[in-house]
Amino acid sequence: MNRPHRSIEIFTMSALDLFVTAMGSFAILMMILFPYFKGRKKTEELKVLNTPGNVLFCVWPTRLRDFEEFVKDVPDMKERGEEKRPGFFVDDNVWRTPGYEQSPEFPVVGVTWLQATAFCRWLTKKERAAGTIQPDSEYRLPTNEEWLAGAGPGTYPWGNAWPPPPGVANFAGEEWAAAAFHPELLKDPELDLKGYKDKHEMIAPVGSYPPNRFGLYDVAGNVRQWLRDPYRANMATPEQLKAQPDLLDERTKEGLSYYLQRGSSWKDFTKMAVRSDGFQLLYDSSHPDNGGFRVVLEIHAKPPAKPAR
Repeated sequence: MNRPHRSIEIFTMSALDLFVTAMGSFAILMMILFPYFKGRKKTEELKVLNTPGNVLFCVWPTRLRDFEEFVKDVPDMKERGEEKRPGFFVDDNVWRTPGYEQSPEFPVVGVTWLQATAFCRWLTKKERAAGTIQPDSEYRLPTNEEWLAGAGPGTYPWGNAWPPPPGVANFAGEEWAAAAFHPELLKDPELDLKGYKDKHEMIAPVGSYPPNRFGLYDVAGNVRQWLRDPYRANMATPEQLKAQPDLLDERTKEGLSYYLQRGSSWKDFTKMAVRSDGFQLLYDSSHPDNGGFRVVLEIHAKPPAKPAR
C-alpha cells in the first residue's frame, strides 16, 4: 500500500502553552541519558507542558547512544518491540544501518513505533527501580495535543515568518540539493527552501540547531518523531477531509491502526512539509530513515488526602 507513506499536512493548532519548571527526577534523567545538560541550570533542563498530567518533554529526540543502551539491556526481541506479524516486515537492524554514517549523538532513526514504545517501557521500568522517578510516573511518546503544544502556536516552530530564519533547522536546503545525489533540485520550482542553507547535507547531531521558543530542539527539521496515539480523523481539518476523503479511514482494511510522525526532517524541502502541524501517516512497523522519536515523562499527580474528621 502507498497510503501510509504520504506526508499529510494538517492545519489545526493546539491552544496549550509550555512553561518551564524545576523537577528533580527529570534533571537526573537528563544527566544520565542526556549529558549535554550537565552543569546547566535546572530551569534550562526541564520543559513541562501545562497539561493536567504534568508532562515533561525531553529537549531533543532520543539519540543513537540511548537506543543502543536499551538494546544491550533488553536482549529479547519481543521486549524490544520487534514483533513479526503476518504481512509486516520488522527488521531489528534498520536503525543500525539507515544508509548513511551515524555518530552516537545523532538521533536514532529507522525505529518503528513498536520499538519506540518498548524503549519507553524499558526506561520507565529502569528508572522506577532506581528510584529516579516515582512508581506512578512513566515515560511515553507524546500525544498529538502535546506535540502541537510543544511546537508552538505559530505556523512554523520559529513563528509565522517565511522564509525560515538563517540556520534555524536542518532541512533539505540548497546544501542538500547541491549534493551529488540531488543537484537537479536547485532548478526545481517545488524547492521552496531555495536560498536556505544549513551546515548539514543530511542528518545532524541533536542540539546542532537553536531550540524553539520553549527550549525544545529538533521540533523543526532533522527527524520526524512518533506520536503515542493512533491516527484519528479529527486530527485532520474539515478542509483536509474534504480534499482527501480517505483520511476518514482510521484503520487499514485488515483492521490495523495508522500512526503518526510529526515534525519535519533533513529530507524536507517544501513550505508545506516544514509546518509545525504537518505529519506523516505510517504503520506501527514502519521504519523511515528520517524518522525517530522523543520521550516525555508523565508525572501522575496523586489525589489530595481526605481531611481528618
